[in-house]
Amino acid sequence: MPEDPDDLTALRPPVVVGDQPGRPRATYPVNTVYPQVGADSLTAYGAVIHGATYLATVGGGRLKVLWVHADRLVADDYTFRLETPGQVQTIDVDLDIPQVDIYVTQLSGSLTIPVIDVATPRICIGADVVPANLPIAVQLPELSVTAVEAGQVLVDAETVDFSGLSAHSHTR
Repeated sequence: MPEDPDDLTALRPPVVVGDQPGRPRATYPVNTVYPQVGADSLTAYGAVIHGATYLATVGGGRLKVLWVHADRLVADDYTFRLETPGQVQTIDVDLDIPQVDIYVTQLSGSLTIPVIDVATPRICIGADVVPANLPIAVQLPELSVTAVEAGQVLVDAETVDFSGLSAHSHTR
């Protein structure tokens, strides 16, 4: 039976060589209003780049996102900024998150090439340019990015370790 070309459902996660890390893809609905986040540096240890997938939204639609799993994610000077009508809320914190799945609409920054410790020019990868259902996930022992900016839809983890937390909001 031929597949419907208009069906954008991510049917299954990509194949991972070895054990499948973490929990399966998030299945609960997400909000279509999501924060812009940034970090001076972000390092994902035991990273698995699953490619793109679709998450159900609260309103019944779908949102295409990049999906990355990490055995451990460390973010220095992480900034969470959410703009809602009339108000801007900002959280600044250092994060250390074990066994985490991250879903973002886009990710930009400068990648650090391991071993030779050389940074690439700034790049931006959006979920709209990455195909869903990649046939195989990309595993990296370490993924380091500096000057990070992302459209963060969901961070799925059981625990989050943090330090240096500060929060503030103001009206617009």
